[in-house]
Amino acid sequence: METITVPQFATRPQPIFVEDFEARVGPADPEVFRDVAPFIPRFQKIVADMILGKQSYVPVIIATRLAEQAYLEFDPQIRFLKRMMALEALFSTDATYGKKSLVPRVPKFIGASTPIYPRTGAPYTVGSTIEDILTLRNKFAHGDVVPTAFLTTAAHPDIVSTNVKSYADVLRECSALLVRDSLSKIFRAGLEETFSDKAKMEALF
Repeated sequence: METITVPQFATRPQPIFVEDFEARVGPADPEVFRDVAPFIPRFQKIVADMILGKQSYVPVIIATRLAEQAYLEFDPQIRFLKRMMALEALFSTDATYGKKSLVPRVPKFIGASTPIYPRTGAPYTVGSTIEDILTLRNKFAHGDVVPTAFLTTAAHPDIVSTNVKSYADVLRECSALLVRDSLSKIFRAGLEETFSDKAKMEALF
């Protein structure tokens, strides 16, 4: 008889860093979790693939793990980079990566007009921030600092808080929305096989 054990990482008490744009929606609505039901067979298929030692869903698995790890990361820069790595896993190839892949593909996939802070007067959208998000990503990835212009530009008054004061903070939060909405659409639309095959992903765009 097999014994079910709790994975070690699940028993470690760690803080979860929810970005302000997510916290604004208030307590989670239990009814929303009904939407997870259609995903379960797909998750089971991916898990079965992993148990058999196959590599069919590597991009989706890597992106999901990086997205989850970002919530456990204390350093906001590393949290941001992990989310950008998750997007690269989904939308980039050896031939097309960085701005060349993410700037056109992410807005096309989840909608350029998708607001970062819905139900506020803040003007930030996926399309209006994606290039700056990649600029910030490149600065961090190359060991550089936040551009002065990003730090000196104040966040829109509707969203200013303890954690969101500058445009740089807004871009950090944008990265969380990009990953969340991309993975959500992939699973809702049954596109996990498409995004686990680089040729199929390229053909989609």
